[in-house]
Amino acid sequence: MNFQSTFTLVGKERNLLKAWAVCQYEKLFRTLFNTNESGLPPVHIYVPEKVQKSLIQDIPVSLKQWRKAYIKDDGRFNRIEVRTRGDNTTHWGYEKKSWRVKRKKQQVVNRVRKLDYIVPRTKNIFDWHLGCRIAHMAGVLAPDTRLVELFINDMSYGVYNESEFLGESFLRNNNIMPVNFYKGEQENAERKLMVDMYLFNNPALWKKLSYFNLLPENDYSDMEYFINLVKCSETSERCFEKLKMVCRIEDWARFSAFQTLIQYSHSSDHHNGRLILDPWKGSVIPVVTDPSVVYSEDEELKLDLPGNSFLGLYHMSSEFILEKYKILNSLLMNDILTNAASEQKTILPSLRKTWARDKYHNQFVYSNMLDRGLAYDNGMEVEWKRFFKRMEFLDEWLRNELSKNPSVSWYKKSKNIVSVVIDSAVPVDKLTFFMQPTEPMPTSVFWDVDGNGVVTVDDIEIPYTFDDNRIILMATWGANHRNGKHYPTQFNIIYGERCAIEALTVNNAITGEEFNALRDSGKKGMSPHRLNRPIIESGTKVLKELPKSMTIEKTMVFSDPVRIHPGTTIKMKPQTSLIFREKLFAEGTEDCPIVITASQPGNPWGVIALHGKSTSNSKLSCLSIDSGSESFVDNVRYSAMLSLHETSNVKLINIKMKNSYKSDDMLHIIYSQDIDIINPLLENALGDAIDIDMSSFVTINGGKIYSSGNDGVDLMSSSALIRNVQILSSGDKGVSVGEASDALIFKSSLNGNVTGIASKDDSMVTVIDSMLNNNKKQVEAYYKNWRYGKGGRVLIDSSVLSAESNDIFADERSMVNILNSEINPQIYKPKETVKIEYSLERSVKEKGDSSLRIYKESSKDLLHKWGISENK
Repeated sequence: MNFQSTFTLVGKERNLLKAWAVCQYEKLFRTLFNTNESGLPPVHIYVPEKVQKSLIQDIPVSLKQWRKAYIKDDGRFNRIEVRTRGDNTTHWGYEKKSWRVKRKKQQVVNRVRKLDYIVPRTKNIFDWHLGCRIAHMAGVLAPDTRLVELFINDMSYGVYNESEFLGESFLRNNNIMPVNFYKGEQENAERKLMVDMYLFNNPALWKKLSYFNLLPENDYSDMEYFINLVKCSETSERCFEKLKMVCRIEDWARFSAFQTLIQYSHSSDHHNGRLILDPWKGSVIPVVTDPSVVYSEDEELKLDLPGNSFLGLYHMSSEFILEKYKILNSLLMNDILTNAASEQKTILPSLRKTWARDKYHNQFVYSNMLDRGLAYDNGMEVEWKRFFKRMEFLDEWLRNELSKNPSVSWYKKSKNIVSVVIDSAVPVDKLTFFMQPTEPMPTSVFWDVDGNGVVTVDDIEIPYTFDDNRIILMATWGANHRNGKHYPTQFNIIYGERCAIEALTVNNAITGEEFNALRDSGKKGMSPHRLNRPIIESGTKVLKELPKSMTIEKTMVFSDPVRIHPGTTIKMKPQTSLIFREKLFAEGTEDCPIVITASQPGNPWGVIALHGKSTSNSKLSCLSIDSGSESFVDNVRYSAMLSLHETSNVKLINIKMKNSYKSDDMLHIIYSQDIDIINPLLENALGDAIDIDMSSFVTINGGKIYSSGNDGVDLMSSSALIRNVQILSSGDKGVSVGEASDALIFKSSLNGNVTGIASKDDSMVTVIDSMLNNNKKQVEAYYKNWRYGKGGRVLIDSSVLSAESNDIFADERSMVNILNSEINPQIYKPKETVKIEYSLERSVKEKGDSSLRIYKESSKDLLHKWGISENK
């Protein structure tokens, strides 16, 4: 009998008998010589043997079926559900398996219900965890992970990667609204047979990990829009410009820079596709999953690892390459790899102890562990040292690649045409041509796009400056990039007159260092790819002034700053909208307000929207808006007739709004910061008057909100100050605060609402020196969304509560504290979750000032946080 039973995998012969023998020896050795030293953080789950057997009775169906089990939390046993994780047999086909754990909704930890416990399959054990950590440090979305020691039925199964499940909770924990979160896999058990392999060709190859609840779960229109845009962008300039709005260059350049840092393309055309399609941003955002850090000496180091066809398209764009290299250089200058390595080294002592008692070192025969001696402790020590040394080498190599002299040459092609050849991965800028002192300076400079040697309509004028006998071109230039490589690229530059050039210097566009270009080197280059264009910094945009009377016939998107003068009247045709992507100054006066209304009474129009960072510092005052609704423009959903998306430092002063239609909100603020709403008047909102989502430091100061169909003010994962505001007759809550929000209500009045104040789901509402009058329910605090694990909290300080019954409710997960306040009628025998101090303390600052309250220290601190003196 031949005991040298072998098989070949990836060009190498594997000895199965040797693998089996070593595995048995390792299990026996680790059992007999086990240590009880504390290692990685322990996780104890208990899976009955009967359940373990049932998981493999009907493969592959049984692998995805949840089974009952238990987990130990601080000495307590809580019921959970478990199943195996992963479609590859390496996850479930061996004794040490990858697991997915699902807690009860009432027992979530850190807003996470599902966790994956993944068997390390790489040579050094920790590189999957390290990849996620580098992603976090680089500002790329990735699951939270940690290395743990997993005990099943009190027996150690060694080292595992613990990772949060990618789903709706992941979105919320990363301050992203619950939207469509897609998974693309055409590999292993998830592969759909007899169809195209390529994820970016077919929306049907994607499935949802989370879905946008304003549309049916089976609605894939956003994915269809994205994929069609990718396809047409391969040949259409117009589509590519739209693609850059949907797949923002900064997001994807940062993601690509991360791939360079781990030297792994991470996602391909058929594997590891994870995309968030956010209709509130109108963007597609990549998410990291299963990142292996590849620092092998056998692999050539690369600046670019496109991975999939979509990123391959973006790598051909000079704008993308420049942004990516700038981000990569910034990360390196901040020592991202050095810091990540230092962090990982702090885990090694614990990892070393857990690894020493891990009985499954050799479970994966394909992992080279036998060949490299990694099954043994000293072999792994050698591997860790090798890995960190390679990591240091990568850091040095990347820095050198980004800072080295660009290879640039030039020659005179004709009396007024100069050819510049760039053969460098890194772009160059500030091309500085030294002219003969006696020669006149040219009056124009063009890039010869079509290469015909004369200036035509398609050629692009390049801005430039003079300095003595030098001409400095104000543009950035780069070589063609494709499939992770760069190629010599020739740009022909046409001067308006004969040019006598003596020399050329260029700057490295990443580091700013200046270098001499070679003259007449004999090198030629290919024509620039259509996406490889000189990058010209946009000059100051011209302020566009709207006429004082206009009718909007179709939706308009403004990419320049806009001013609307006092007294202007804008009539909106049905379903039309005005979308501002730059600053808006709509400053009416009390005598001459700006009026925006329907051109056809009874037929609502769409929205007025400010969207994006460029709209920051906008100001709208004395603006009257009537009869708007909602809109969907350029892949963005606008749900209020005045919508603020992804903006900051915006002032809304003396805004009057009434009669909203169709949509949930009258004023919607989302993904924004520092929004000041001063003295608003909002009436007859169909749903919420003001809806604030995923935003911070929103202030509503003065004004009145009344007759809202739903809530007066609704907060989700936001912070807001409501000061000197009257909120009256809301169809639901006067102020609704939910999903980890913080609200301060100061010197305000809530009167005649169905519910005065509601706080839920780990939110905090502080009410100071305010009035709650005749609300059917004065205050509610409760637990609603299981992801937050807690109810709401309300603190009422130095306020007045007056109603027929003063109905105040807090469930067992919530708390309402009322102190130093007037309550009429008083509440006797409240629930344990409602605590009331009936003492009323007053202080007289000076004679006649009996209204001044003495606030609790926590109230004073909160007022100071919002810049308010307690005496005002």
